Amino acid sequence: MLQKLLKKSKKVGKNKKGFTLVELIAVVAIIGVLTLIAIPMYNSSQAKARDAADEANRRILKGAAAMYLAENGVPTGAITWKGTTPGGNNDKWVDYLEAWPEYPKNKATKYKVTITTGGDITVDLQD
Repeated sequence: MLQKLLKKSKKVGKNKKGFTLVELIAVVAIIGVLTLIAIPMYNSSQAKARDAADEANRRILKGAAAMYLAENGVPTGAITWKGTTPGGNNDKWVDYLEAWPEYPKNKATKYKVTITTGGDITVDLQD
């Protein structure tokens, strides 16, 4: 009986199934190539999303300034909103926005909205 078990275990050892080293290297190489293709596509998608968020933020700020003009008329002096609340006309943005939007490409950079005496609205980045 013991001899039968030994013979059986030797047969099992001969019929080992698995992947060869070459097959494993091929799979790793394929995964590497797919990763090299996917990463630039992912980064490109992130950049497009940041650009779209920037455009949306600028439209929101311009819309808030347009509402200010509609309610208050053209200002006698240029007004600049920087997202702070120092007092006077420069803090009136709080009446039209819940929060000042963040610049999506760099959190340290802030938006600046200028309303001129001619009623022109510009949305720029602060220096």
